[in-house]
Amino acid sequence: LKDKEENALNILNELDKEREQVEMELSSVLLEIQELEAAEMEHFQQLNKLELEISEEFEEKQWLKFKNYFNSRRLEELEKTNVYNDSFRIWYDGPFGTINGLRLGRLPTENVEWSEINAALGQTLLLLYSLAKKLNFTFQGYQLVPLGNFSRIDKIDEHGGKSRYDLINNDKIGDKSIKFTSDESWTKALKYTLIDLKWILTFAVQNQK
Repeated sequence: LKDKEENALNILNELDKEREQVEMELSSVLLEIQELEAAEMEHFQQLNKLELEISEEFEEKQWLKFKNYFNSRRLEELEKTNVYNDSFRIWYDGPFGTINGLRLGRLPTENVEWSEINAALGQTLLLLYSLAKKLNFTFQGYQLVPLGNFSRIDKIDEHGGKSRYDLINNDKIGDKSIKFTSDESWTKALKYTLIDLKWILTFAVQNQK
């Protein structure tokens, strides 16, 4: 019993460390987002001031051409410095979608460790959590809990109760297999999931206020 208690305490300590690390990472990301938004606001203030100063000196066609050029250059700068692209690098490695270099999925010919898949899922959930906050989106009936390798999704019923959906242990969550199809189909679906998140990320960047 003592060994079990010590093991449980070790797990709790590890969870606390993971939670603190995730909170620090999320705070850093949110701070960079705020700084980027402040820079964007300053840009529009400067643009409005400049428009007032030169509108009398330019013909309408010349001013529109200049304004489009100015905005396109600013968009290029934002794309180069975008905090989401820096913090969540979505790409691919052969048949696998990757996030921050971590492969998501496995194949009979390429046996990706579940620890790597869990880490990739943790990064994926953190990105989804951050995008939801950025876009002021609230999930109905579900709560995302980003905790690194211990991340999970809680399902909230109408009475306020919760059911936990933890990460994967030997292709199971609890005692249920998370794979309803072959490794190939499952891996391809995960790759498409990352592609969808990449599109949402792009939307969030282009619709910053």
